[in-house]
Amino acid sequence: MSQFNSYLPKRLSDSEFSTLRAEMLENVQVMSGNLWTDYNLHDPGITILEQLCYALTDINYRSEYTIEDLLVNTDETIDLHQHGLFTTDEALPNRPITTMDYQKYLIDRVDEIAYVYLTPARISENSVQLILCGCLFDVYITQKQNMFGHKDCSTPEAIKKRVKNAFNQVRNLGEDINRIVFIEEKKVDLVATIEIDDRPSIPILADIYFNIGKSISGTIDKKTMQTDSADEYLLADKLTGPLLISGFLDDKDIENKSKKISISSLVSILKNTSGITKIKSISFETESGEIFSDCLASIREMSHSLVIPSRQEDIKVRLLNNGKNVETNIVEFVNAYEMLVHNNYHQQKAMGLKPAPGVYPHKKKSLTSYCSVQSQFPNVYGINQLGIPPSFSTERKAQAMQLKGYMLLFDQIMADHLAMLDNTQDLFSINLEAKSSYKTQALQKDAIADIEKLYKNIPDSEFLTSNNHYENFPERKGRVFDYLLAINGRDKQQYGFEYKNPYFIDEELTENILTSKSLNLQNIHNLAANRSAGFDYSRQSWGTDNVSIIQQTISTLLGIDTNCRSLIEPLLTQGFYFSEEENNGSIYSSSAVNANAPLTDSEDIIYIDITADEIAEQSDSFKPVPYLKFDHEKTGIYLSAVKNRLTDEDGTLNKIIFIKGIDLQRYRVAQVHDESSVELFFNSTDDPDLPANWNYLASFKKQQDAFAAANSIRESLVAINLEMEGLHLIEHNLLLPVDEIGCKRIDKNTIKNFYAFQISILLPDWTARFRDSDFRLYVEKLIREECPAHIYANIHWLNISTMKDFESIFKNWLRYKKENTGFEKLNVQSERLTEFLQLLASTESKD
Repeated sequence: MSQFNSYLPKRLSDSEFSTLRAEMLENVQVMSGNLWTDYNLHDPGITILEQLCYALTDINYRSEYTIEDLLVNTDETIDLHQHGLFTTDEALPNRPITTMDYQKYLIDRVDEIAYVYLTPARISENSVQLILCGCLFDVYITQKQNMFGHKDCSTPEAIKKRVKNAFNQVRNLGEDINRIVFIEEKKVDLVATIEIDDRPSIPILADIYFNIGKSISGTIDKKTMQTDSADEYLLADKLTGPLLISGFLDDKDIENKSKKISISSLVSILKNTSGITKIKSISFETESGEIFSDCLASIREMSHSLVIPSRQEDIKVRLLNNGKNVETNIVEFVNAYEMLVHNNYHQQKAMGLKPAPGVYPHKKKSLTSYCSVQSQFPNVYGINQLGIPPSFSTERKAQAMQLKGYMLLFDQIMADHLAMLDNTQDLFSINLEAKSSYKTQALQKDAIADIEKLYKNIPDSEFLTSNNHYENFPERKGRVFDYLLAINGRDKQQYGFEYKNPYFIDEELTENILTSKSLNLQNIHNLAANRSAGFDYSRQSWGTDNVSIIQQTISTLLGIDTNCRSLIEPLLTQGFYFSEEENNGSIYSSSAVNANAPLTDSEDIIYIDITADEIAEQSDSFKPVPYLKFDHEKTGIYLSAVKNRLTDEDGTLNKIIFIKGIDLQRYRVAQVHDESSVELFFNSTDDPDLPANWNYLASFKKQQDAFAAANSIRESLVAINLEMEGLHLIEHNLLLPVDEIGCKRIDKNTIKNFYAFQISILLPDWTARFRDSDFRLYVEKLIREECPAHIYANIHWLNISTMKDFESIFKNWLRYKKENTGFEKLNVQSERLTEFLQLLASTESKD
């Protein structure tokens, strides 16, 4: 028996039934020894074995369905995102990292520019300033030309604004634009003599001006993102770097634009133009009479704008056919050229990648339908749908029912297996609504004849799923999430609430951890592709989720709100205020002036006079408060009613309300005054080794009401703690002062080590979880791991009064940075933030 295999391979051969039967028969022989020696077809045991083989063959067949068949929804669609899966255009691209990436992105997103390149900002040759050049860019752009040498209707300032906004959308941490410069432009006429064949001359002339104009202006032809067998580029290559919306830009094409433009290369372009047979001469001439017959300067040195003729006499391209001049019509030429420009524009736009659908239809197969093993038995056994003949004896009928009951065990297991197959779509998904990992299904009368005779009450699905001792859904769902995160390249991590949990009971804790994992999985491709992303300061940030990706990632892992918001506002909305005395982080209740005044009109809460002596005499009989689920609509009512009594001797609430108030063990109930009411008390002793100091909070008519009030107060304090947990992130380079045109104002006194590739992360130090020194080390380690390697993170833990000062400056700075209308006001706020962070760092270094 010890050597017998405990499982069977799911797929043994193409002839599964016969192979499975032979394998099972072999194991039966090993297990039964000399007790069972007849293995012929007439033996009932062999009949049962064959029927089980038949059922298992059917179940194995369904288990072999493709993964699409298992993930399809009831509406016959597959939603990839629901299963932590992403399309190629979502998973492969990433935000711009190199200057080449930025070039591609800006060319793709800003229609008004023909060419752009970025260089480290030219700030100063002084070595003290050189380090700052790496985090700042000078952007050089060439504006697109419309017909006949006229610039696009957009003004230079409007184009600069579009370039800056496009850059801000994909800006990396510690990077910014110093200035945007239009490359110097020089208009040139094309002077050429070209032999053509007998084809119409107007389309040929239009092609000549169109192709030469694009070549010398820096315009880069995009390649289609669609793939076919003849394509020299793999889709993975096209999706490397930023995802472009209108075509694919090859690195080599961009690099070639930085070189001088040789006339011979232009001759090669013209030779490939349909209708041209020979290039006799070609050169370029400026308005001042300067002639270029060898090469033109590179686009980085000079922007060349080809003059498109608008009058007959302006055409300096001579077309010959068999040595004779070919006449051209300027009106026809203009129309042909306009058509080329129009068609090229729409052709380039159409080259973008059509996003793969995240949801696509798929036919749903039947997974749960189960045909009982019993229905396949010969009639003589009396357990199939025909039942037991009335002529059978009572003993024979009883034996048939015994066999039905025996086979029912196999039926239920196999039917449940199919239900679990059908549950794959929910279990392997980010969905948290379904709370079961082991699905069951009830066997129905139409599947098993006379099933009602086997059960006193036929079990339904609710009964079958109530067996929770083996379910353990949170643990299994957590492992599924870990697997889905792993296939997306994310290692298993310890989430903030797993490391330190002062707030939740076990059930609440597992729900919060699963929620954090689900959110992480939903955003995994965005967080991975944009790991180095800074926030877009040209859009509203305060009160929104417009924050850096590192802030989003850390917030998700810690289980805190990702929005940029005030961390002290939750206290103010609950009726607390701060001491105005310097370096005093104490908090007071706005109603603490009259500590005995009732703060609610609720009839459930009573206030009576109880002396300290009465409390001390009966404290030994106080009852602890059990954890209860209560009406969340009353959350906050009880806290408002008793918060003015949760005070130290000096009236402050700082330690009690955030640290002690979330511990249910600090609450007790007793009938101290008389039997008409139940009193609720709170232990405000800070040192656990000292005797308890019981504060009277309120009285209630029933003990259950007092229990509910204690749980509600605790819940309110937990909610306030969670609302106050968050972080602020500042990129130091964004604090550099600017001049009236937006360029960075840098001189020899600028502190290079403060501004270059540094960020500051500011966190509250007063919440129950963030006060813990071990948890702070965990948070700091997490920040270091998630922060890009080239960025240094300064981490600061602020008390309430310091955070209040910081937020007042930071909020104004964000507003002025977004508006970009008053550089002087922005510089004032930037200087205040700089001084604040420097003072903070120097103070902490001294400590």
